[in-house]
Amino acid sequence: MDNKKIPRFLLGRSGQSTVEYIMLLVVIMSLGLLVFKSAAFKNVLGPNSSMFAAMAKKMEFSYRYGHNGTDDTFRDSGNDYKTPEHDAYRNKDDGRSRFFAPTSKYE
Repeated sequence: MDNKKIPRFLLGRSGQSTVEYIMLLVVIMSLGLLVFKSAAFKNVLGPNSSMFAAMAKKMEFSYRYGHNGTDDTFRDSGNDYKTPEHDAYRNKDDGRSRFFAPTSKYE
């Protein structure tokens, strides 16, 4: 049991592990800030990134018009969403809409 005694110069140093953990936390936070504040990270995942701009444009269009696409692809297909008929909602050729409803009343 003599070889497991704590050396005298280490006695009374109870806060050393706390200080080491605080320093480790500071190093990890510094590395995180270095990565998240970099220009390359902001170009890919920042608030004005091209990836999120394209996703937002597609989601906004899909939510408003009820089908996948973007404003550009919709215009290229011959539809015009600014007409009173609202081509995205109602098909003029067969007189049907893109939405569904029950065939009989609920009881």
